[in-house]
Amino acid sequence: MKNPFRKSRYPKKLTLGEEAEMGLREAVAEAIEEHRIAGNPIAVYRSGQVVIIPPDQIKPLAEKRLEATRAGFRASHAKRNRLRAKGKVRDTIAARKTGTRD
Repeated sequence: MKNPFRKSRYPKKLTLGEEAEMGLREAVAEAIEEHRIAGNPIAVYRSGQVVIIPPDQIKPLAEKRLEATRAGFRASHAKRNRLRAKGKVRDTIAARKTGTRD
């Protein structure tokens, strides 16, 4: 049985649109970080109004990436726990004792 949580050694091929979106998101994140470091405010659009965010209220890029990593980590563990509850993923400790693995 294949392990649904094992990452493929081959990266997923992205469409041109997905690559463009990733590039745009990275460029925006870097521009916001440059504004924060330089001490410049940023303008965002919220609820139909333009809101100015001072540089001391902008989260550092490293902190945002860490939050995204944690969110992905929590999501993957939540999915594994749901599958384990349904009996679709065997407990690895029990599998080691019996000599069977996923």
